[in-house]
Amino acid sequence: MPNEEPDQQGALPSGAGDTLAAVMTGEGAPLAGLHVSGRFAELEDALCERVLELRRGRPLIPLTIVVGSAAVRTHVGDLLVRRLGAVANVTVVTLARLANDLVARAEGAPPPTLAGLARERFLRRLVRDHADHLEYLGTVRERPHFAQALAATFADLREARVEPEAPWAEALVSVAGPQADRVRAKTADLGRLYRAYCQLLDARGLRDEAAVLASAARAAAGESPGKAVVYGIYDLNQAQEAFVGALISAGADVFEPLPRGAGRLNEALPDLARAAGLLERRLATPTASSDLDRVAAVWRDGAASTGESLGLAGDRSLAIASVAD
Repeated sequence: MPNEEPDQQGALPSGAGDTLAAVMTGEGAPLAGLHVSGRFAELEDALCERVLELRRGRPLIPLTIVVGSAAVRTHVGDLLVRRLGAVANVTVVTLARLANDLVARAEGAPPPTLAGLARERFLRRLVRDHADHLEYLGTVRERPHFAQALAATFADLREARVEPEAPWAEALVSVAGPQADRVRAKTADLGRLYRAYCQLLDARGLRDEAAVLASAARAAAGESPGKAVVYGIYDLNQAQEAFVGALISAGADVFEPLPRGAGRLNEALPDLARAAGLLERRLATPTASSDLDRVAAVWRDGAASTGESLGLAGDRSLAIASVAD
């Protein structure tokens, strides 16, 4: 879908006096599902408006806001409290956490998930058991980070929903050029280990992150997780895409970020939204000059109140850490 700016009629305003009530199908009728796209600054305003719309007359209705990371989860939770005050039964959760919760609810217990160091140890044992049949990887399997690299490779294949018997290794050899023999040996080893890895997961009843997402997609399709809003997610692998697609089919809204002047970050989201019949709204983006004027006003007002020119200077009192979910 082209990323041009819409006219004012096609845009969804983000002012405090404008709401999303226009998507009502009639007086008191249910709100239509929404696919809202725009910059994060405008998405935040629209998200707060959507929460108010969904809970109008039903302030205790459960609402789940699904985000892509723990950092965004914290930010959105803070945003709702600042803008809306106390909100009951609104849960902000990462995509991975929601997948685990849905599977646990469907199966009566949290899914046993193979990840981290446990997966690396699992793979070291797998490689050791197949060492006699490895032509290329047998020479590097004792290197310190080999198991970690192999785990990442298999995670990519599983998240791309590559079947164990798929001929992906042959496809790599066909474009290898002068390194064809070396690539053939490496991909043959990877293919053998990948098939064994998938078979062993099934045999032992274990799941990795991709398998949990697949189970969650089936759970969401079989039983609606309640009203949800997929917010700010744009970088999806195929396993995540299938899960998000199931959420959208079950009635979730989509709030898709679009950088100024850039193309869509993920073409799958609008396709999923259209397939589910969501009402599409493109948020109007302020001009670059208006953004600069806002910053200049803050700088100017601050300087006027203090009598000093403002600047940025760090005092090493703030530390930023990445927090895993």
